[in-house]
Amino acid sequence: MFASIEVLIHFSWISSSWEKQLRIAKDARRVDIFRDRLLLSHRLFRGTKQHKDYHSLIDEAVSKLETEVSKMGAGSNTLSRCIVNRLSCIAEVQKLIDLAIQKAEASKLDNKEDGNLSGFPFAYF
Repeated sequence: MFASIEVLIHFSWISSSWEKQLRIAKDARRVDIFRDRLLLSHRLFRGTKQHKDYHSLIDEAVSKLETEVSKMGAGSNTLSRCIVNRLSCIAEVQKLIDLAIQKAEASKLDNKEDGNLSGFPFAYF
């Protein structure tokens, strides 16, 4: 019994951490912070079966951002001084982030109504 409670707490922590990283990325002003937070949230859901739709949205956002960042040159000084609003793909990337957060919130509400305390049911490959 205790093992299942620990698993629920762990998965709840992962889902809340994922959402928190996306919110921080969305509010970031510098490109290096935006990119790091987006990549971290991308890694948190890698390998889950039931959250492929969230992962695909973030995967698309990461690929658009990486395409734009690779055009700028991947120097750390260049990224740290660049402002997010100057990126040409930022509107599309932030729209994908908003969509992923909205889907996650809707899923948490549906699962809590069903009695699932963790918010997100996780299943890894």
